[in-house]
Amino acid sequence: MLASADAAAVDAVCGAGISALHLAAWTGSLPLLEALLQARADPARRSDSGLSALEFAALGGNAPCVEALLRLAPSLAAAEAGATLPALHCAALQGTDCLALLLAAAPAQLFMRGAGGVLPTHCAAAAANEAGLRVLLAAGGDADAFDEAGLSALHLACAGGHGDCVRELAAAGGDIKG
Repeated sequence: MLASADAAAVDAVCGAGISALHLAAWTGSLPLLEALLQARADPARRSDSGLSALEFAALGGNAPCVEALLRLAPSLAAAEAGATLPALHCAALQGTDCLALLLAAAPAQLFMRGAGGVLPTHCAAAAANEAGLRVLLAAGGDADAFDEAGLSALHLACAGGHGDCVRELAAAGGDIKG
């Protein structure tokens, strides 16, 4: 049924510019995501908030959908420059399942800044994602970088009372005096 749908129908959006592909990625519906891609849904389409299907999958912590999007639309990971919140940042807000996939596909995202100048380490620290922060730091993530507001990941971890993240950042050389 989806295979015969026209492109406009497959890419129709609801409020906030969210498409069926975005929802399938976010909720982790791999069969629906694959069917929509086969019917030529646009994986690069961004919602009104600037998120692509890859970012929705990462925000949902849905590694199988992230893997499918990277496999079926490999240019997505490279197209993240200038994104509001690149996929690696979205994954850093969740657990670790998507981080390894995205780091392997697009290691440059480790140093890519999202809105407000945040790095993936900022996102993991703010979300109390200690395991994700450990993965990012082991891959070379910056423990001391500041965002546009002058905050480091350490500041965000402290502000949130995330002691485990504070310890990870300090162990990685984060400036606890800055």
